[in-house]
Amino acid sequence: MGIRLRTRSESHQNRKKLGLNRRDFVGRKKSGGYYKVYVPDHPYADSRGYVFEHRYIMEQILGRYLEDDEVVHHINGDKTDNRPENLQVMKRGEHTKHHIQESQKSDEDCIHALTWFYETYGRSPRWEDFSFESELIPDDFPSADVIMDRFGTWRKALIAAGLPLNSGYRHNIYQSDINVLLELHHKHPDWSCVRLSRELKNRGIQMSYPTVRKYLELHIQ
Repeated sequence: MGIRLRTRSESHQNRKKLGLNRRDFVGRKKSGGYYKVYVPDHPYADSRGYVFEHRYIMEQILGRYLEDDEVVHHINGDKTDNRPENLQVMKRGEHTKHHIQESQKSDEDCIHALTWFYETYGRSPRWEDFSFESELIPDDFPSADVIMDRFGTWRKALIAAGLPLNSGYRHNIYQSDINVLLELHHKHPDWSCVRLSRELKNRGIQMSYPTVRKYLELHIQ
């Protein structure tokens, strides 16, 4: 049985629900790592009629224009992931402070956080344990994205901390693993099962490409 891919991505469906379809703008482009959309009558549009998509989506959610001291933060650190659940309004000073604190995290800070998790929970941490939504770690700990930026992959971070690799103690596939797989597939529908398996491994999730194919066939209708 082959994999039947979605005809619309999840992000496109979200934009449609918010009224962000072609009747509202005629173009979408990337600028400085962010997406911009063509809304020429917007009061904050640039000289070519474009506004940042993540700000525009948040304005549709709030039902008002953003204030001068408000910025829209991407919770998972991906500037192209403009799903409403990944966007958060912050004061400009608060947002700047957050990114300064994240950038100042050292290799030692990351290793300390990973070791603390192992000593506290009795197992090596997984990538999702250090996501922004995780309630398992203190707020001042480095995020998963910061740790992976420091060491390249989650696997290398565990090795640097001297912790057991996830494959050494874990054989079950959890629902959280499947959720990460589906999110990756929705964001990168052209990726092969082999590439998805490799990216999951980088995040500390062991899932062979035949297993990836099996779960995609089960969940992608």
